[in-house]
Amino acid sequence: MDAALEEFARFGYSGSRIDAIAQATNTSKRMIYYYFENKLGLHIAVVNKAIASMSSFVERVPEGIEDPILDFAARIDAALTWSEENPNRIRLLTSENKYPDGRAEEVEDINIKINKSILESFGDPFARCLAAGLFRSGANAPTVMSVYQCGLAITLFRIEHNSTMNTAFGVPTFAEMTRDEQHRIVIDILLRYVLEDTSQVPEYIDKALAISRPPENPQWAHL
Repeated sequence: MDAALEEFARFGYSGSRIDAIAQATNTSKRMIYYYFENKLGLHIAVVNKAIASMSSFVERVPEGIEDPILDFAARIDAALTWSEENPNRIRLLTSENKYPDGRAEEVEDINIKINKSILESFGDPFARCLAAGLFRSGANAPTVMSVYQCGLAITLFRIEHNSTMNTAFGVPTFAEMTRDEQHRIVIDILLRYVLEDTSQVPEYIDKALAISRPPENPQWAHL
């Protein structure tokens, strides 16, 4: 599965080769087809596994955080940490609909479920902040969905443009040396997007980073 994940994440469905996956796993195409029937079957299995692990990031957040703003900020930090452990899964999930014959319904159904699960992970602190008047409300106010879209866009930028940013500007966006700074940038952007009063954003960032856990198996070298 890991070799298939690497291949699909790097080259997409159309560009990936079963021969390369077989070679990386010291097996044969016939054996792969025995278990997964065809390339699409293998791809769906890999996507399913990647999707199933995405919402696990919330397990990094300590339970019982009373301050909903801190809870929200800590979940942002935890999601970023998960992406550092699983950059290929992020890449894979953003291209899962690029099949030659259109979108695979099985993958689509699971993708919808996991995205709902991620939104629900942020939904509780978001709702508590709204109820307490801490987040902006009314016309054109941010939603959980808009926060999720912004966060995912920044996460993808960190992963996909790391090499370019490092080569052109000497600032890697996905590297151990800039991890703390990158987390601060993302949490700062998202908190200022949602908060009514942004005067304490730096303090909330410090608190969120103080209770976070570093990535257990960061994949810096895999980009």
